[in-house]
Amino acid sequence: MRGGRVRMELRLTLSRIRHATCVLSERLGSGERFLMWIPISYDVLSSPIGRMEIASVCRNLSSELRPYLIFEISELPYGVPQSRLSELVGSLRPFCRCVMAQLTARVANYGAYLGAGLHAIGLSLPAPGVSEIEIDSEISKLSVAAKKQQIMSFVLDVPNAALLLSARECGINLLSSPFIGEARNAPTPIKRLPAQDIVMAATGAFAIAT
Repeated sequence: MRGGRVRMELRLTLSRIRHATCVLSERLGSGERFLMWIPISYDVLSSPIGRMEIASVCRNLSSELRPYLIFEISELPYGVPQSRLSELVGSLRPFCRCVMAQLTARVANYGAYLGAGLHAIGLSLPAPGVSEIEIDSEISKLSVAAKKQQIMSFVLDVPNAALLLSARECGINLLSSPFIGEARNAPTPIKRLPAQDIVMAATGAFAIAT
């Protein structure tokens, strides 16, 4: 059953890569510039067939796309050996700007992610079964660990203003949230969004909620 699920997920992943890079190529051709973030699950990437087919698709991409591609290893379980993680990162690294890893909401020790070649580590919210107080603590631990390792940190889909403000104060490098911008059906050109504007919007929402 697991093998069938992984094969189906691999097909979806390959389709996602082809579609995303096609859109990126078209937009670059018209002069638009942005980073394309593509998630690849740990289960797919840890499969030899998965790595082989992903590498095959990526080799056929124009090298001009690579500075604009970010691959995220998603659903990374806790306890993956550093050597294994380094192998997975290395399988993607030639084809992109950088490789990131999405971690579980509870990480006892970030040491395994040191020296694995990752550009960033992060979380995706909400985290089922984890209280908001615990999430706030995990965000702080994530930021400290990333700074010690001299890599970037990210927290995606921050659900409320309080956590958004807390993550910013902790020094998280990249955040996504409805207070920053809603999800769109298609990418748009990069535009500046001053941190002050985000803080004001989140502060106002936090004040109303409390």
